[in-house]
Amino acid sequence: MKILLLEDHPMMLKSITQSISSVPEFELVGAFSTTEEVQKYITEVHQKKEKLLALMDLQIGSKYSYDLINELSNNGIICAVYSMYSQVPFVVKAFQNGARGYIFKSFSEEDFIKTLKLLAQGETFIPPEITVAFTRTTGIFANLTKREQQVAELIMMNYSNKEISEEMNIGKRTTENYLARLYDKTGCASRLELKYYFQGKNGITEVN
Repeated sequence: MKILLLEDHPMMLKSITQSISSVPEFELVGAFSTTEEVQKYITEVHQKKEKLLALMDLQIGSKYSYDLINELSNNGIICAVYSMYSQVPFVVKAFQNGARGYIFKSFSEEDFIKTLKLLAQGETFIPPEITVAFTRTTGIFANLTKREQQVAELIMMNYSNKEISEEMNIGKRTTENYLARLYDKTGCASRLELKYYFQGKNGITEVN
């Protein structure tokens, strides 16, 4: 199975490259640090009939890889995310854009390789520990606008209202309106409840 890697942290890029290269049935055809390099490879080198698995970090520089996942998956390439972000909304959005798998960077090397082999065989992979929350969040996200989804993601990253406004370039009142819509659609009454809701927990009393 041919694998393409996108990772912008040099040490992580080296580590993953070594892990992939140690598996006989894998052929690493490219290890890139920018989305532009990946797009150039797909345009100039990749044969469309050739089976390819693209493994990418969710965040490259200051941007997320959702658009690239969408672009590659629409071209028949198997896409998988390898990320430190374990919050469910990020996983849901990756799958909404065509990802077939999501691997946490906390995985052991053994589990990492095992998951890549599953994906290479055409399987879909969602980390077992978030399966329930993933299913629920997928249903909720289907009823959210893209901007509401973005607010949910930022809340999971502990952004304040002010930081959300700055990140999304919107006013304070608009941010508050988005939060109100999220509360209404999820049945939550606070930011904390909303965070735990998307983590698959039933309420804040479950947290120790």
